[in-house]
Amino acid sequence: MMKFIALILVAFLQLTTSCSKDENPHEVVNLRVNHYKQTAIGFGPRLVLQTQESNEIGTDTWSNFYSDIEGFNYEPGFIYMLSIEKQKISNPLQDGSSIKYILKKVISKEKVSNEVTFEIKLKSIKLSDPPSFITGDLDSNYKILNEIEIDCNDLCENLSEKLQTEDEVSGIFKHADNNTISLISILSE
Repeated sequence: MMKFIALILVAFLQLTTSCSKDENPHEVVNLRVNHYKQTAIGFGPRLVLQTQESNEIGTDTWSNFYSDIEGFNYEPGFIYMLSIEKQKISNPLQDGSSIKYILKKVISKEKVSNEVTFEIKLKSIKLSDPPSFITGDLDSNYKILNEIEIDCNDLCENLSEKLQTEDEVSGIFKHADNNTISLISILSE
């Protein structure tokens, strides 16, 4: 009888230990979000947040963040420090994320200077099919994936030419007003 009780106790402990691991799919972490979005390929071409987590925070290393953060209203031109909850999704969609991100708190939101420059990939035959992340032309406003308007100043013709003739094109930008970015220079390969 004592062996039977011991066996039941061991089985119960194993069961509760394994269940408690599966029942605790939540983790709260700090996430730093950069002041601009980058072009990337997920389910097709898209704009993604640039983030830092854990040991990356405060370094020059930024990672593409392909998920949404529930409750977070991103505004370009600001660097954010967020407290987020990561919840494991038990049955994620095929090719979908297995983690749901929920905003717990905006720890800080710091505006970057309008003089800060940043690089965004505008065309890449290596990354995208079709290769251009740009919509519009010389006669209409250029935009990045119909989301971010580009003020190309006196570089519009040069940008148009590079998008037509080069395989890899990036732009160096500064923030302007109303979700617009100003093109400062063009890099191509």
